[in-house]
Amino acid sequence: MRGVLMVVAALTLLTGCASFDVGRYGVSVENATALKKLNAQKVDVGPFTAAESRTEIPCRAVGPITTPDKQPFEQYIRKALIDELTVSDVFVDSAPVLEKALAREAGLGWIGKHTNLLDRDGSWFLLGEVYTDLPLPPDAPVSDHCGSCRACIDVCPTQAIVAPYELDARRCISYLTIELRGSIPEELRPAIGNRIFGCDDCQLFCPWNKFAQPTKVGDFAVRHHLDNTGLIELFAWSEAEWQTRTAGSALRRAGYEGWLRNIAVALGNAPGDDRVVTALQARANDPSAIVCEHVRWALERQRAAASSVRTANSITAEPMVDP
Repeated sequence: MRGVLMVVAALTLLTGCASFDVGRYGVSVENATALKKLNAQKVDVGPFTAAESRTEIPCRAVGPITTPDKQPFEQYIRKALIDELTVSDVFVDSAPVLEKALAREAGLGWIGKHTNLLDRDGSWFLLGEVYTDLPLPPDAPVSDHCGSCRACIDVCPTQAIVAPYELDARRCISYLTIELRGSIPEELRPAIGNRIFGCDDCQLFCPWNKFAQPTKVGDFAVRHHLDNTGLIELFAWSEAEWQTRTAGSALRRAGYEGWLRNIAVALGNAPGDDRVVTALQARANDPSAIVCEHVRWALERQRAAASSVRTANSITAEPMVDP
């Protein structure tokens, strides 16, 4: 790709040529060493376990909630090679760049049936781009290796993958919980389960991701105990507390209103519990009309769940009489 350096996981440099010829482009020995270090590293940001993505874990925050701030990666890339190259900008999930298409054409992987980029190590990585005037010979795209597999299509909770390589973003939980501003369609709320920020089921069940290993890079470590904090506690965060605890995190993309909206849906999908009802009632008069509407829906779900439990208990308590 002329003029674009593609970066995998924001740390593994993959240029527009098969290998980066340091001598050809006049990069200093110091920066050449940095380039080699970049090429030697790959950071996988997952995987989450299948159990962590399902709805059987009530009142627990699941999803890619530990995604770190991308800015330090951009700074790292700049420090490594920008000093001696003319660069207009660096992006790591921070601008509307058609990165998957660029990565595919640069030979970094293929786009799977779930529309994410894959390589033979899976899809748990970030993509980054360095825009430069450096003349880069193009790489050849790699072939598709999804074969007849349809695991991602079959497992999608909202059937958002409507056909191989075709995603209806309006049904995708990642879009609904992160990018959507406004009300989540009621018919899709039950399928969201307890996912409050994104969904990775299509990646979790992809056979290629069985080769992925958890990263040892500290920037991806869990912060603020988000791996063991219940939804009721998260729902009680004030906006100031949310601002503090999500600093430097992609969680900010949902906004505080979206955060509360998403948790209200998750609480509505939880098994009937008086503690959940109390937490929801505390937000019944929230300043946000969006939050209030989702709280009302969640309370109705909780009341229905409690009614079902009472009915089941009543049936169980009836005396057994032999005919």
